[in-house]
Amino acid sequence: MKRIAQLFCCGLLMTLAACSGKSEFTVTGKIAGLGETNVHVAYRNADGAVEEKWVGVKEDAFQFKGEVAEPTLVMLSNGQGLPLARLVVEGGDAITIEGEKNKLNELKVKGNETSEQWYAFIAEHTAQYQQPDHTTLNKEIEKYVADHQDELLSTVLLLVDYSGDNRDKLLGQLKDKAKPASLMMDYNELQAIMAKQSNAPLKAMTLYGSRGDFDTFSPNVASHTLIIFWDNASGSERRNILNRLQQQNVEDKNALLADIYMESDTSGWRSNWEHDPIAGIEHYWAPQGTMHESLKDLNITSLPTIIVVDSTGTQRYRGGDVNAAFRKLTE
Repeated sequence: MKRIAQLFCCGLLMTLAACSGKSEFTVTGKIAGLGETNVHVAYRNADGAVEEKWVGVKEDAFQFKGEVAEPTLVMLSNGQGLPLARLVVEGGDAITIEGEKNKLNELKVKGNETSEQWYAFIAEHTAQYQQPDHTTLNKEIEKYVADHQDELLSTVLLLVDYSGDNRDKLLGQLKDKAKPASLMMDYNELQAIMAKQSNAPLKAMTLYGSRGDFDTFSPNVASHTLIIFWDNASGSERRNILNRLQQQNVEDKNALLADIYMESDTSGWRSNWEHDPIAGIEHYWAPQGTMHESLKDLNITSLPTIIVVDSTGTQRYRGGDVNAAFRKLTE
């Protein structure tokens, strides 16, 4: 879910319709696997300012309240800046979220019609969201938009989840009530923020290695390096990436292959790569996740993410398209 996860780290908050007055909303969640980890919440409040706050979690459960003057997109992420949930919220809503940390595409959301529709769409197309190549997902969104030109969800899907080339054309086909002026202005802001996605060079870093000790990982040991950043929830997607790289005989190329595990503990680390289809991958663990000192500038906002760098650490590719990453790896 690359497009979704990018919004979390960028702090993008979109206003989704125009109305007047201030009204309180409440969000109550229980996501198995959260434990006592705090949840970061961000949204545009009733005064039009971006509001960010940390919400305490106890036994996987949390609750927070806020005020909005118009329907607004609310982003929830964990302490490492990785997405947990996103909601369309209106004044007066009492929204509930239930599910599991490792199955975020299957969250049960109630209390706001657009949010409910959004998660129903995600659940129906979970397989497409989990594929590194979102071509099929883009086609499903295009089909939905064509059949629902008067729904706010169509605009939300196009702005947040769609990564194809026809966004502007599809937005132009929607009814005015499905794309309020405030939303479209925020879309322009979204495009500007996306254009600033970090291209910082990847520097040498000290990480915990698979041999059981800290090790220095540096891109200057090979002409090109392909790195997969992943966590427990994206373990199956990581395996899909490796399977496709194996099919393209990546092992025959003069390149370094590595992955960096972005979890606070190692519970699912070795079990995910001990039977990899490709030999010789360097495995590393970054317990601070995206907040690791050497990773902050990379602006990794979704997992898995593939980054290809040359021997100087310059990024040649970043994203989820295995074919595009492979081409850059072999240039």
